[in-house]
Amino acid sequence: LKKKGTSVLYVSHRMDEIFRLTDRITVFKNGSMVSCVKTSEVDKDKLVSMMTDEWKGSDIVHNTNFGKVLLEVQGIRTKDGVMKKGSLKVREKEILGVFGLGGSGRTELLEGIYGYRPITEGTVTIDGEQQNMLSPANSIKKGMVLISEDRRGKALVGNLSIKENVLLSCIDCYAKHGYLDEKKEKQDVSEKAEALKIRMTGLDQRIIELSGGNQQKAVLAKWLAINPKVLILDEPTRGIDVGTKVDIQKLVLKLAGEGMSVTFISSETDEMLRTCSRLIVMRDRKVVGELSGEDLTQNKIMSTIAGGEK
Repeated sequence: LKKKGTSVLYVSHRMDEIFRLTDRITVFKNGSMVSCVKTSEVDKDKLVSMMTDEWKGSDIVHNTNFGKVLLEVQGIRTKDGVMKKGSLKVREKEILGVFGLGGSGRTELLEGIYGYRPITEGTVTIDGEQQNMLSPANSIKKGMVLISEDRRGKALVGNLSIKENVLLSCIDCYAKHGYLDEKKEKQDVSEKAEALKIRMTGLDQRIIELSGGNQQKAVLAKWLAINPKVLILDEPTRGIDVGTKVDIQKLVLKLAGEGMSVTFISSETDEMLRTCSRLIVMRDRKVVGELSGEDLTQNKIMSTIAGGEK
């Protein structure tokens, strides 16, 4: 179309597309134009820093002072046969990435660990205690939560308000003598919404009316309300704007720094390399490699996917 003389205005959250297709980039933030630059004169870090506040991916320093193992999984196989073989360990203050192409079994592995998908073999141990009754309810009780890639289908109730959605994980905490402490509910949800920068008209706004990024922040607020020890994130930044994506990446790094164990799935290798201190690679529904330190590169990740089992 460009060669035929068509003028194209292309709007996307996907950095690779922007750099591959455009001649100039116009950046907007908070409803105002920040700048218009030639694509050839900027890189991804520069562009993201224009869209957010003082963000430079190369400045990230991963924590290496890990604590005890909080989540250990040995050789699990799901009942439906989708997950053939999965093992991993995640320690306090550690962010473990799980990477694989479509159909590799990464989501199924996490769902098996969480108890959403029944398993026939293997063990799951949380903070030193082997779990004999795997289920989402038991995982939550033991301090492990899973934030699904399908936020609308598995994480939110669209017709409920922001406040009601955030309180779903811990409504019992506000019950006293048969009544709910609505003042305390409102105060706590307001604090969480402010901390996570959820953009809304008010706590009573229906959550379905929020943007995808703000919906995802509300999901995070819901599960962080119970102070989990183990946090599992499946594509937490899919389909959201770059500014919110950076906010979530910063939050994950902060949570790990405070002692949480984080397991992180993303389809974007650059996001995994920015966020994770260690990475396991999956292919054909099983773990085929583990990367850390100097091996954490895009080339090494892709060669591990293409190569033999470790």
